[in-house]
Amino acid sequence: MVLEQEIPTFVTWLGPALASYMLVAFLVCVFAALLAWISMSAVSGPLAAGDRVYRGVLAGITDLLGMSMRRVWALARLAIQESLRRNVLIVLGLFAAIVLFAGWFLDPQSVNPGKLYLGFILSATNLLVCLVVLVLSVFSLPADVKAKAIQTVTTKPVRTGEIVFGRILGFSIVGTVLLVIMGGVGWAFVVR
Repeated sequence: MVLEQEIPTFVTWLGPALASYMLVAFLVCVFAALLAWISMSAVSGPLAAGDRVYRGVLAGITDLLGMSMRRVWALARLAIQESLRRNVLIVLGLFAAIVLFAGWFLDPQSVNPGKLYLGFILSATNLLVCLVVLVLSVFSLPADVKAKAIQTVTTKPVRTGEIVFGRILGFSIVGTVLLVIMGGVGWAFVVR
């Protein structure tokens, strides 16, 4: 395969990508503050809206700086344990079954079988991981409220941002582990 441009190494790619990410994150924050100011201006006038947005931004920065990674990690571990209790591993069995029976339906005599196998594996992995993480994240909070487990967490000295960030981190770890396992199985399927 002929490459028009050399694939950059991770180190040369990371710096500009991180700078771009920080710029976009800053612009999104500014846009959100501007949108909040516009919507509050319609209700309470521009000066009161500016004061509320300013106080909200200060409260957000204070909350972010006061975050304890120890509490966030504890909540992430809780989200991971909850995911395992919800039988996330069934998805791995489903993926293995799909890969096992895929050989029957994929044409090995095609012009480019590697592309066919890779396309199939990447599509199946993408669909299953996105579906699992979506279902886990959507149904975790209502299940916690129903089981009254969220009240145990909220009575502790834990900030709301730490709860949200801990859940995001926990579900991201679950999705990453699923992705790594499915990637290994998919690699073995394509290489064989």
